[in-house]
Amino acid sequence: MSPMRIRIALLALLAVVLISPRASGGPLFVSSNGTNQILQFNGTTGAPVGTGVFVAAGSAGLSKPLGLAIGPNGNLFVSSSGSNQVLEYNGTTGAPVGTGIFVNAGSAGLTMPTGLAFGPNGNLFVCTPSQVLEFSGTTGAPVGTGVFVPAGSGGSGSASALTFGPNGNLYVSNPSNSDVLEFNGTTGAPVGSGVFVSPGSAGLSIPLGLTFGASGNLFVSSEGSLEILEFNGTTGAPVGTGVFVPFNSAGLTSPYGLAFGPDGNLFVSSSGSNAPSEVLEFDGVTGAPVGSGVFVAGGSAGLNAPTFLTFATAVPEPPTIVLLGLGTVALVGRSLQALLNRR
Repeated sequence: MSPMRIRIALLALLAVVLISPRASGGPLFVSSNGTNQILQFNGTTGAPVGTGVFVAAGSAGLSKPLGLAIGPNGNLFVSSSGSNQVLEYNGTTGAPVGTGIFVNAGSAGLTMPTGLAFGPNGNLFVCTPSQVLEFSGTTGAPVGTGVFVPAGSGGSGSASALTFGPNGNLYVSNPSNSDVLEFNGTTGAPVGSGVFVSPGSAGLSIPLGLTFGASGNLFVSSEGSLEILEFNGTTGAPVGTGVFVPFNSAGLTSPYGLAFGPDGNLFVSSSGSNAPSEVLEFDGVTGAPVGSGVFVAGGSAGLNAPTFLTFATAVPEPPTIVLLGLGTVALVGRSLQALLNRR
């Protein structure tokens, strides 16, 4: 083998080694509605980070927190339904950014905000009980009138959570009609009739949280049937029976928020009148519990009535195999060079 071919082979081996990063789970943030706090847990172990309290009750007016979203600037945005505001906190320290108020009560008709999501355009979209509002992702000012999806559009009767799909469209859970709606991600107009998942499909009842998985399918927490359901991300049809996580799997009782973690697994906030407030973890492909299924134990760090949850941005880090691989590349290189020198 020529020296040039050896060098090319070594570079190729090095490239294979270096492009094998794994995601290190950033912290998991959970809205603890019952204690008016945002709690922080280790994204790998589920243990509280410090005391577990990331944003204290009342900080910048925090009251009855629901929706959570990590902004393009890395800060944490929270819908404070009790104060009718959207608040912004430093994504590392949890301290309010400025006054902490990103969108004030009444702006564009903001009242009782629930789900939050940043869109592909960088703006912040907020669910209220009857409509979806759009605000500048930088200033918090309403975009135009601020109304992105008006009340009743696409048959909406209420709005709980929202997420943007792989196609760029906006999907909204509609608890009052037990369906999921789809709107153009640029104009806010209904796509077709507006109904993406039909009322009651696969037993869907009172949908709350929703998120898209790596498969491109849509996952929905069905509070009425106490299950996690899966629907085709293109057609809205149930995948198989539609049940991804059945009732009582790992103690699943009243599912609310959903989030896929950096490891690809599905995390669910769960609580009930006769059940602990906890976060459960399920295999992102099969829906089977991971271990016991309990990721954050009941009441950990005071967790009470958890609603929405989100992971901080994952930080790529080199796996051990990278370090071993670099050593292997060096050893192979020396061996080949010695072979060439003897020729």
